[in-house]
This record gives sequence, C-alpha cells and structure tokens, in this order.
Amino acid sequence: MKLWKKLTAAVLMSAAILGAGVTAKPLFPALTCAEITAQAVDETVTVGDLTFTKNGTYAVVTSCDKAAATVIIPAKVDGLPVTSIGNSAFSNCTGLTSITIPDGVTSIGKLAFSSCTKLTSITVPDSVTCISELAFSSCTGLGSVKLGKSVKSIDKGTFKNCTRLRSIIIPESVTSIGIEA
Repeated sequence: MKLWKKLTAAVLMSAAILGAGVTAKPLFPALTCAEITAQAVDETVTVGDLTFTKNGTYAVVTSCDKAAATVIIPAKVDGLPVTSIGNSAFSNCTGLTSITIPDGVTSIGKLAFSSCTKLTSITVPDSVTCISELAFSSCTGLGSVKLGKSVKSIDKGTFKNCTRLRSIIIPESVTSIGIEA
C-alpha cells in the first residue's frame, strides 16, 4: 500500500509540476492553507528585508525587499513565533538566491515565492504542513526541493513553470496533491 501511495503521489506531482492538463481527481480530500494563512492584523513591523504582520499571538511574513538576495526568516519577531509565509510574500523577488525558513513555520501561502527566478533550491522545514497553490510557480532557476516530513497538502500548480526542477523529495506524510483541471 505504501509503495502504491508513493507512486500515485509521484505521478500526480509530475502532472502538477509540468502543468499538464490532467483531469483526474486527487485520491485524497484536498486540504487548503486558506484558514492557516488568514489572520486578523494588529500591527505591521519591518525587520531587515522582511515585513511581518502580528496579531498578538503569532507573526506572518508578508513581504520582502525585492532587492534581497539572501534571506533568513527569524523564528520570532518581537517575541512572537513566525508561523506562516503569507500570500505573495516573496513574489517577484528576482534577486533572491537563498532562503532559510525556520522550524515553526507551518504554512506557505499562495504565490509565496512565485517568479523568484534565481532561487535554485529550497528546503521546507519539518514544521510546514501545507503549501498553497502556485507557491513556487515560475521559479525558473529552481532545481531541487526537499519537503519536510510533516507536509500533508501541496496545492495545485505549486511548481508550475519550474522548468529546471529535476529533484523533489515528497514525504510519506503527503495526503493531498492538487492538480490542474
């Protein structure tokens, strides 16, 4: 059963990566990151190249200086844990070559890293459980991806137009891979 699940996930991921017009439904119910990345905002703060929103309980990365090349996301901002990378937070950061995501981040939002054309590899920490749609789309320099062992959901088009992607490690924890309709 485990081998079948791995093979099915690999076939579905290949279709999602290549953006093929696959019409099959996922074998497992789709999970989304929408509820995880949604939050009420109390305050916005900038730390280095990053902007965060805080709600008194946690912080979310909401944007990055477009000229940033190497970014290390802190585990905490003003004493609050950083739990998410928000929608479009790094979108079009065309100079971004390296990103370090701390353990504790649980979700990566829609279009979070889209069009980061110089990003060549990414390691998603074990704390991340879901990756929203188009999160790494059009990262044309992206060659390898290692997903943490807690990822359960990979939404549709996550790696669409990642033309150099040759290696992706999908953990057994993945139960939902969205595909293009």
